[in-house]
Amino acid sequence: MMFNTLIILTATAGALAAPLDARSEPCTKSSSATWQSSSSMGPEATASSAKLMATTSTADWSTAVATTSLGGNYTPTGSSAVSALPTKDLTTELLLAPNQIARIQILSNAGGNESFVFDYNNPPAAAVVPGPAGKVTAATGSSFPALIGLNSGMALFEVNACGLVAPHLHPRSDEYIFVTKGQIFTQFLTETGSELISNKITHKQGTIFPKGSVHLEFNPTCDKAEFVGAFNSEDPGTAFIAPNFFSFDEELILNSLGGSTFISGSDIESIKHGIPHGAVVNVLECLNRCGLPVNQKRSLRTVMGIEN
Repeated sequence: MMFNTLIILTATAGALAAPLDARSEPCTKSSSATWQSSSSMGPEATASSAKLMATTSTADWSTAVATTSLGGNYTPTGSSAVSALPTKDLTTELLLAPNQIARIQILSNAGGNESFVFDYNNPPAAAVVPGPAGKVTAATGSSFPALIGLNSGMALFEVNACGLVAPHLHPRSDEYIFVTKGQIFTQFLTETGSELISNKITHKQGTIFPKGSVHLEFNPTCDKAEFVGAFNSEDPGTAFIAPNFFSFDEELILNSLGGSTFISGSDIESIKHGIPHGAVVNVLECLNRCGLPVNQKRSLRTVMGIEN
């Protein structure tokens, strides 16, 4: 479809799911727990994995797991070392923990029962991706450590009138969205040659976006809409199409768009500078229809072929 003008939609550098924060400083072994090797399978050497992991430091866990796979047997001695684990590098400790029992113990010691609650009303700053037409608040492994190891995540999308969540994909997760307020127009495309799937979903309806599929969510109304997105990964990742595409070599971009006959290098540079920041941006024609202020310089006559 030919457009007179073009709007390129993108997100801030802090996309929906930032990489997990694996810091450089090594975990130090707690002095309150030591390991003893045993060549025989006595009662002391066959403690349950839950008890074993609950009384050792992360450094001990990694050693025990690696060595036990080679046939060694280890018995912890001393008082519990979990409470002595450094909370400044909680993510690393959780990633190195060998099982969920150990992760729950680490989280409980770090922040008590509240470690298992994510407050969308008062989220950590790193969880929020704002935009000119709304915001996304995402609970992922980096913003909500209790999710680490659970293959789960969830984001709350607050989309103002005429707001569009820019075309993007999640490289490591499927997504299921559920509308809690208003209505949302969605589209996704799984790969070249696949059928474009379009749906308009409203309150208490949902739809899916397969892993890796390019998709968008658009609020075509003059009222605010909200929906939640559920992921089967605590690190789904987010790749926004427009900024990624225009990050490639300019000459190669020109050729992929039909060459200099259709578009020039100055056009490419103009588009790059015109890409709006934010996960949720406005659609000009919808703003005009709703009588709302217009902030974007570029417009799209319709969104991916949507007729208003």
